[in-house]
Amino acid sequence: MIYATNSKRLKLPADAQHPLLALSMQRKLRYLYDGEFFKYREGTDEYTYPSRHPGNNAYLVEIYDQKEKHGFDKFNAIQYDPSKQPKVLGQNGEYYASFELGQYLELQGNPASYVNEDFTITVIGNSDFPRPLFSVFGDEDFISVEPGSPTNRFSFNTISGSISENSNNRINQLFSGVDPSQNNKRVITMKSDGAGRGQNLSENISTDFTTIAIGKSKTRLFTGSFIEVTLHLGDLSEVGSDKLWEEAKLAY
Repeated sequence: MIYATNSKRLKLPADAQHPLLALSMQRKLRYLYDGEFFKYREGTDEYTYPSRHPGNNAYLVEIYDQKEKHGFDKFNAIQYDPSKQPKVLGQNGEYYASFELGQYLELQGNPASYVNEDFTITVIGNSDFPRPLFSVFGDEDFISVEPGSPTNRFSFNTISGSISENSNNRINQLFSGVDPSQNNKRVITMKSDGAGRGQNLSENISTDFTTIAIGKSKTRLFTGSFIEVTLHLGDLSEVGSDKLWEEAKLAY
């Protein structure tokens, strides 16, 4: 596992620019963060990491938002229903959530209301088939990042695309905003480590969102692993998004 002191060339994701949310199972996302990473359940008892390391039968209850942003609540990801809690796997600090279909966490505090057409989602996780690992959605509008094999997929309302499988499908980033290299046109771009980038010009950018979830998008469900996600808004430029991308490759 790589901490802030190992990533000397680039800032941690929540230090490079204040995100809307910053959740990780494995590491600090902000240099000065001194809290817990996640809460888990063993039987009916609950504990937090890194204060206590999970055992062999641990289930994820909550992931703590590590950001520090004036005027914004902490948007923790929570699942209170034991039947919908993913298992916590890993060892020696390299923990991850292992989801089966029907297991998910939702972000508390209504962060979806802040998400507009300009955003950067950087997520670490994978699946055996393109499935919605991380999603922002409402009754009609939605954003989803779907790592898997043989392709990684992404969607923003009617806009969708995919990237071929590569050596490290875990590291994915979805950017929506103005691209200077495209004559300052609005684009949506997905990058997946070791592969090219899929890009579409944005058209339908309605953002009537109500929910942010890890492990589902509306009625579509996810199976696979989750490690980390950050969501930045339009105050992070495409150059800044690229730097977050490079930092994620250093860490993972």
